[in-house]
Order: sequence, then C-alpha cells, then structure tokens
Amino acid sequence: MNLPKGLEQGATLDTAPSGTGPVVVELAVSGGTVSLQSEQVTFDTVQSRRLHYGAFKAQDANGRDLVARLELPASDRLRLSVETAKPSTRSCSTR
Repeated sequence: MNLPKGLEQGATLDTAPSGTGPVVVELAVSGGTVSLQSEQVTFDTVQSRRLHYGAFKAQDANGRDLVARLELPASDRLRLSVETAKPSTRSCSTR
C-alpha cells in the first residue's frame, strides 16, 4: 500500500507455523549495500539511491503485538524474525 509516509508492505500467514521458535523470513540483497542502524535497514543502491526499510511490526491472529526484529545475518541477507511464543504489548519499529 502506498501511503504518504511511504510504501507499506504486508504478509499474512493463514495457519500457524509448526515447530517452535521464531518465524523467520530471510531475503537476499543485491545491487548495493545494506546496513542496520537503530532498528532501521538502509539500502544504498549502485545507482546512488537510498531506501529505508523500517517500522516492522507483527500481530497474532487475535491482534496482539508480537516481538518483531530486523536482522542482518550477512552483508547480503536481510532477516525478518517474529517471536510467536510470547505476545508482547510492545512492537519493534524502525523509521
């Protein structure tokens, strides 16, 4: 969704994942560099454009906020991690 404050991207899992631990989505990054600063990911492209990725939030099926994190496990990987075991009243956000 394209909003005045930026492009909003979302995803919904129709069923709860099996197993334990966080739900993790890992994305490959190419065409520039990526850095993580204060819970915000910044992409610097080879065309000298800068993109910010932040305000990462997650909720369970009942609308409760879950702990959500952006991580950089490698210079070419972005990881989105959501703790599903313990709902939290706080949400991680980056801008």
